[in-house]
Amino acid sequence: MLHPKYDLQIGSVVLKPESSNENISMTVSASMNSPSDTFEGTFRSSGQATDIKKEDILKLSLGYEDGMSDVFHGKVEDLIFRTFDMRIIAYSSTFNLSRVRKDKFYEQRTAGQIVKDLADVAGVDTKDIEDGVKFPYYAVDSNNNAYEHIKELAAVCGFDTYCNNKDQLMFKKYDPKTKHSVTYGKNIIRVTMNDWLNVYDGVTVIGESPASESGPETSHWLKKEPMQSFAGNQEFPLFIVNRAVKDEQTAKKIAEENLNTIKSQLVVVMDLVGNPEIMLGDGVTVDGVPNKGVNGDYQIRTIEHHFTKSEGFITTIKCRGKSKE
Repeated sequence: MLHPKYDLQIGSVVLKPESSNENISMTVSASMNSPSDTFEGTFRSSGQATDIKKEDILKLSLGYEDGMSDVFHGKVEDLIFRTFDMRIIAYSSTFNLSRVRKDKFYEQRTAGQIVKDLADVAGVDTKDIEDGVKFPYYAVDSNNNAYEHIKELAAVCGFDTYCNNKDQLMFKKYDPKTKHSVTYGKNIIRVTMNDWLNVYDGVTVIGESPASESGPETSHWLKKEPMQSFAGNQEFPLFIVNRAVKDEQTAKKIAEENLNTIKSQLVVVMDLVGNPEIMLGDGVTVDGVPNKGVNGDYQIRTIEHHFTKSEGFITTIKCRGKSKE
């Protein structure tokens, strides 16, 4: 029988199941569609938990008797005190990106170099920042925050951007180093599948000018007709308009990367026996589901770890894959 465990450190306070009866519930949420990972915990309003303060560093590990893994690293942002309990909310440092607004002009920089600069301004550590598209020039403005600019750069490059379990910003193409195997009736508790209708059959990228003859180094930008490049069929294309794209080589790369994304319309949500080793950006292979259309390979894009006294340790993942032909 599995015996779930946790190790929670908040500032100078350390809570463990064998030494504390203060924890009521904990949830960790991590998503590629959110500027920050989030921790939410409810604790009894007595004992060590009352010593916790805003801006305390919070680290949580989950697992079992045979070992635990880090699942969250962040800072306490909110404390809510009630009659019999208290609620703690913490965010990872990538939340600071949504607080940064700046006006800056970049010349001959890759998307990865721009991301590193924005992360540095926000005080966010980085890891696995890939270069992606190189822009002759690129401007960020204070109308959008740093996170919104990074999300736009990720979309242009066909990359994912998210926070890992060590509180570091990632910006990279999907290429999973770890693939998990889950089986219905073994570690899958519940499963739901949505196969969305794909309204697009191709991608059209429109830049500022057709200066393709010189590649991304060109400075002859202003032309009468806009530069365009295509990928896939063009009966119902997704249009991407970006003035920072100056050459056909870059536009074609953007079109191809985004075509791969729009082909991945199969969404699977699963409740699993708690697994702290599952990380954003990992792959997962589903097997044994009676509806055979669910079985296959997916990319993990959202993770929620739930730890409660009533239900134990459950991990919910939301995955994306390509529709079965």
